[in-house]
Order: sequence, then C-alpha cells, then structure tokens
Amino acid sequence: MTAPRQFVADASYLVTRRCAQRQFLLKPSKTTNEVFLYVLALAVQRFDMRLHAFCVLSNHVHLILTDPHARLPAFQQLLDALVARAVNASLGRWEAFWAPDTYSAVRLVSRSDIVEKTAYVLANPVAAGLVATGSAWARPVVLARADGR
Repeated sequence: MTAPRQFVADASYLVTRRCAQRQFLLKPSKTTNEVFLYVLALAVQRFDMRLHAFCVLSNHVHLILTDPHARLPAFQQLLDALVARAVNASLGRWEAFWAPDTYSAVRLVSRSDIVEKTAYVLANPVAAGLVATGSAWARPVVLARADGR
C-alpha cells in the first residue's frame, strides 16, 4: 500500500491529468474551451488557489498552482467532475472521461522549480509537435508570476 499524499498549505504543484484512453476529448472548440475556462475559474475561486499557468492539450491538462489552504484534492475533484460532465454532455458521450491512475500532483519546492515546470507546461504544445512556436498555440496561459503576484 502506498503512503497517503501529504498536502501542505502554501505548497506549489505541477498537476497533470490525462483523458481516458488518450482520446482527444479536450480538442479545442468554442464549447470545450469555454467549459474548461469557466470550470477552472470556478474551482480556483472556490478553493482560493493561486493559478500560475496552465495548458490544455487535446488529451491532457497541465496546471501550475499554489494551494494556500492544502485543499488540492477537493479542488481537483471539483475540476475533474464538472469538466467531465460538461464536456461529455457536449460531445454526446457518457463514458469515463479521465483515465484512471493518471492524476499526478508533483510538489514544486523552490521558485526555480515553479519557473522550470511553467516553461515545460507552456512549451508542451511545441514539444509535442503540434505547433512550431508557443505563441501559435492559443490555449497555454500564464496568469501570475512564480511568486504569486
């Protein structure tokens, strides 16, 4: 049995979640983009998260955030549940949306860790060969500096 995860107030994380069977369930569309942005904003506000950056690709999501109140599991549960329900409904499907055992929350200990992983997240569409430059991918977003200001 694995040890339970420890969530610490004011810790920062790189969170990754992959779609079921690596399907392109988050493929860019007006509806999918609006659903994800709305649900993400709702979850960030409800759980008082500090979202530094995120990138939504067609089959997975990356978030860089700081969790002031050690509530990451509840935040992620709300985000995953509402995105799955809304996007599934918009696609006319009802099967599992997120792949089991693909949730990853890696604690970022230093500011340099946050900067390094933010660069990774924002470069992900280029590294995946989807676009030639980061600016060509419309959905990676940086929302705050690594120090939260």
